[in-house]
Amino acid sequence: MDGGAHPQRGAGRPHRPTTGADRPGPRRHGGAALRRARAVDRDRSAGRFGLHSGRSPALPGDHRPAPRRAGPAAWRRSAVRLAALALAVAVVFTAVGARAEPFRIAVTGAKAACAPLGGDAAVGERAYYDLLSKRLARPVLKCGYAGVADAAAGLARGEADMAWLDPAAFAPVRAQTRAILTVRGARESNRIAVVVAVRAANTARDAVALKGLSIGFGGRSPAGLATPQTVLAERGLPPASYSAKIDVDGDQAIAELRAGRVDAVAVHAAAWQRVCRMVSPKVPNPCADLRIVLKARPRAAEALVVRRDIPDELRYRLIGLHMPMHLEAPAAFAFATLRAKDAAEFQPAEADALILATLK
Repeated sequence: MDGGAHPQRGAGRPHRPTTGADRPGPRRHGGAALRRARAVDRDRSAGRFGLHSGRSPALPGDHRPAPRRAGPAAWRRSAVRLAALALAVAVVFTAVGARAEPFRIAVTGAKAACAPLGGDAAVGERAYYDLLSKRLARPVLKCGYAGVADAAAGLARGEADMAWLDPAAFAPVRAQTRAILTVRGARESNRIAVVVAVRAANTARDAVALKGLSIGFGGRSPAGLATPQTVLAERGLPPASYSAKIDVDGDQAIAELRAGRVDAVAVHAAAWQRVCRMVSPKVPNPCADLRIVLKARPRAAEALVVRRDIPDELRYRLIGLHMPMHLEAPAAFAFATLRAKDAAEFQPAEADALILATLK
């Protein structure tokens, strides 16, 4: 017979069974090889689904024990570990919340110790205090003071954390406190920065030196006229003390100054930046022929003031929760802005918003 063919049964030669070398591994090695093959299949499946166990897969011929199959007991152990971790995290956050100190708001009226709102609190007041307590993750207390000056002194002594102050009350405690928010009225412009400038040859060094001269303004909008005039008036230069020339916009007002048709300009900072910013390194100072006499914002009539030593994170959260309050919590906003006239929104404020500060 052809050596490549199998002998026929009963043809004079007994049937030779296939040798162990010709058989698959599991038949030769029995149960151990079968366990290794299952381990290989399990590790390959884990690799396909991103569940690699971290052990190298068992290969045929590898006599290391196969990885133990994850059974119900292993799952129970994992579940217990996860539950313990979740409990530990919850305990940590509960402890942090329990340690959070109350946030104390100074209010004017009858003098009273800091305490939670009473049951007779108005709806808006309740909405405001509940909003702050939720967002700050701490109790919010109400502290009574006889007047604004007393509230400012309480802030400086560390008895309260926030209060509405005016310029007179803020001045004595400026070193210990800072403004964080003001309220913009519906018919008011933002407290934008204003630039007062003259030609470089002019000898004026402050706004008062412009008395009796002509000043150009960039339009009749609040930002173009009312806000610059407010800044000048706060520094001793009321409208009656100069000749006003109102141009189309700040760009034209600056052009009029360069042409010598006015002695000075008072324009919002965006207009000045638009004309005088460096466009090319070849001209590093496009307004070298002009000189700034004053750069300032209008002084705020009132502001929410906090202690300077409160954490930055708390200060930022206070600003962040007040700014959208007119949209997210109208009742709380209405109460918080009772002192303002026709309030439209909260706006962030510089630390010295309640004094006549000069900007850099």
